[in-house]
Amino acid sequence: MTPQPTLASDDTLVDGIVARCPAFVPDDTQPIIRTGKTALVAGTVDRAPAIAKQLTDTAELWRGHFRQEIAAYQIFTATPPPFRVPRLLFTDPDSAALLIVERIDGPPLATARYPAAALDAASRRSVLEAAQLTRRWRPPPASFPAAEYPERIARYQRRHHVLTDSAAAKLRDALASRTWPREFGHGDLLLANCLRVGDGCALIDWEYAGLYLPGYDLALLWIILEADPASRTEIARLAHGEGESLWRGFLLNRALLLARELRIHHEIPASPQVQHRLNALRADLDDTLDGLPTGPQRTGWTPVVGADHGRVPGLT
Repeated sequence: MTPQPTLASDDTLVDGIVARCPAFVPDDTQPIIRTGKTALVAGTVDRAPAIAKQLTDTAELWRGHFRQEIAAYQIFTATPPPFRVPRLLFTDPDSAALLIVERIDGPPLATARYPAAALDAASRRSVLEAAQLTRRWRPPPASFPAAEYPERIARYQRRHHVLTDSAAAKLRDALASRTWPREFGHGDLLLANCLRVGDGCALIDWEYAGLYLPGYDLALLWIILEADPASRTEIARLAHGEGESLWRGFLLNRALLLARELRIHHEIPASPQVQHRLNALRADLDDTLDGLPTGPQRTGWTPVVGADHGRVPGLT
């Protein structure tokens, strides 16, 4: 069993942050939050509320994601986006393991990965508006990495065995069916990463930011809002209402994200709750694959509004 952090290790952590950023004053009344790969320390920088995020897992995978998050905040500073993000206050160029940003006072829209309660209308509107602003933003060229879709399909088929051969073949056909545009995406738009601020929300945790096929963040929101049919319907309306490119991308992303969720839940100790979630994920994946077009994009396609699943009249 991994030993729990001690007070001494917390002191060492805070001392290391202050040594690299002397302007950071830790708030001793706030607990240090450890996620397994990072530690979050509340404080101030020049009297402005701040959060110091220290990488604690030095595996190259997480070092790469942390570097990606630092780069995202640097790009946001140079080219401010239309959606709300914390302001970058400090980063350590030598270690690339410390990030200090503005601390935004606002609760997350939810803390659970799969919220049990439906979103209220205001929360639904704020998160979907943020998702739409994110996907419509055009960052500077070559500033964010492009997601590798063929590699993901192969990984979920051959390593994790959550995609059958026929499902993987259909996804490859869909991927090859057209030249896909890329959209900017948060990459991990869980409701825990959406902080309520006034009538809108601010987005945090940008380690998976990148260029995706259309509708990536919308697809993840659709999946995690399993207990919220109204939000699922509204998300599908948004994805289906802008044309065939977004709808196809939304379904392809949804299938791959459902495969990822299956992989995650296969690694969780078995329980009736986990088995229920696995069954729901498999049903959603089957439905999504059934509705996923694999032929050439058609001209003169007219969107049919109101679909909340993969099969849509006039499209399948």
